[in-house]
Amino acid sequence: NESGTASLAEEEPKREFLYRYRGWVLGILSLILLLFEPADLELIMFLIFINIFILAFYLRVKARRVIGEHTRGDIQEADELVTWGAYARLRHPLYVSNAAFGISLIFLHLGLSLRVIPFIVVLVAFEAYLGKLDDRFLEKKFGDELKIWAQQTPAFFPREFHRSGPMRSAREARGYFFQYSFA
Repeated sequence: NESGTASLAEEEPKREFLYRYRGWVLGILSLILLLFEPADLELIMFLIFINIFILAFYLRVKARRVIGEHTRGDIQEADELVTWGAYARLRHPLYVSNAAFGISLIFLHLGLSLRVIPFIVVLVAFEAYLGKLDDRFLEKKFGDELKIWAQQTPAFFPREFHRSGPMRSAREARGYFFQYSFA
C-alpha cells in the first residue's frame, strides 16, 4: 500500500524526534507541575498513590529485565521482538509504568483537584502516542510476527495479570533486576 508507506516515511522524523527527546518532554511537564503549590493529601490518598508508584516501579523492573539495555539510547532499535515476561501481557509496559509514575506524582503533588486533569491528559496522550509510534516501527521491522503478537497482546491494559510464559534464565533475570531497576 503506497499511502501506508508514504505515511510511515512522513512519520519517521517525528518518531525519531519524540523518541530521542521523550525524557525532555516529561521533564518539562514535571517543571510545569512544580509551578503549582503542593497540596495537602489525606493519609489514605497518600498511601494509594505511593502504592501506585511502587507498582509502576515493579512493572518497570519486570519490563527492563527482559528487554536489556537497548532502550536507554537516543536511537530506537529492536534486534528481536520481545514477547515474553511483562511483554507477554502488555505491548508497552514501560509506557504504562511511566504513565503510572507520572500520575502518582501528579496526585501526590496536586492532591485531588481538577488541576490534575490537564497534566494527566497530556501525560497519557504522550505515552499512548509513543506506544502507537512504537507499534508502527515494530510492524515495519517484524511484519506479520508483530501483527500476530499485537492481536494477542493488549497495548496498555492487561487482560490478565498472572500468566506463565517463556522466561530468560533466573541468573540472567537477577542480573537484569539490579542493572535496570534504576535505569
